[in-house]
Amino acid sequence: VDCWEIKKVWVLAPSVESFRFFGEIYCLDFSFDGASSLADAFICSIGRESSEPEHDYLKLLSELAHVRILTVCPATLSRVTIWEEFMEEDYFPVPLENLQELQLLMGIMNAEYLSYIYGFLRLCPSPFLEKLFIRLPKLLEDPNQSTARTEVIEGPQSVPFEHLKTVKVSNFKGSHCEMELVKFLLGKADNLESLVLVAPPIPALEEDVCKLVEYSIPESRIVTRIDLEALHMQLASLPKASSHVQVVLLEYLKDDMSLNPTHTSLYCDEELHWFM
Repeated sequence: VDCWEIKKVWVLAPSVESFRFFGEIYCLDFSFDGASSLADAFICSIGRESSEPEHDYLKLLSELAHVRILTVCPATLSRVTIWEEFMEEDYFPVPLENLQELQLLMGIMNAEYLSYIYGFLRLCPSPFLEKLFIRLPKLLEDPNQSTARTEVIEGPQSVPFEHLKTVKVSNFKGSHCEMELVKFLLGKADNLESLVLVAPPIPALEEDVCKLVEYSIPESRIVTRIDLEALHMQLASLPKASSHVQVVLLEYLKDDMSLNPTHTSLYCDEELHWFM
C-alpha cells in the first residue's frame, strides 16, 4: 500500500504473509482478523503527516501484534509514547509476544526521538525479540533544533531483552543521543552476542558535497569525517550487561551485508535516500 491518507484497512486473506504500508494513516478502522498467517509488517510514514489524534498508529499496531517481523518509523514510536498520557490504562501495554525481529527507521535522531524509542520498548514489550536493527539518519543533527548535548533521557528500567542476541545500528555517527542509545542497549541486554555499528557513507569528493548542498541539505549536516578510533575508545568504556558481547564498528564500505533486516529494500521514497 502507498497512500497519502488511508482511512480503512480490512485484510480478509488467510494466506497473506506480508503487509507493507508507506503513507499517512488517518483512520480508526483497522482489521487484520482475516490474516491469520501474517508474519511480517512494514509501516512507514516518513515524510507524511502523523501528529494528529486521528493518526491512530496504536490501533494499527494492536492489530499487528502477532507478527514475527516488524519495521516501524518515528510515527509509530511517537504516537505510542505520546498517547500513553491520554489513553486509559486498558490500552497499555501492547505486547508483541511473537516478535523476533524489529527494525526502527529513524529519519530524525535527537533527545525527543530517543525518548520515543524508549517509550516504544517499554509500552510494547517483546519478550522473544532476537534481532534489533536501527537505521539512523545519514545526516548530522540539525544544530538549530538540537537539544543540549548534556541532556539525559532515562531509558526504561525494565525491558524484556532476555532473547536479544544481535543489534545492528546503521549510519552511526557517535552523537550524544546515539551513544546514549548504545549505552542503554549494552546495559540491558544481558545475553547480547553482537553489536554492529556501521558509519554512514562519506562523500568522496567535494563535488559530491556540492551536489548534496544543491539538494537543499545544509553543508553543516553532511558527515565528511568520522574518527573511528576515538569512537572505539568510547564504546570500549561503556558498561556491558553481557560478558560475551562483541562490539564491532565498521566503515560504511565494510558493512557486513549478510547481517541485514528482512525489510532491507523497503526504505521508502528514493528522495529520502540521503536522509536515511
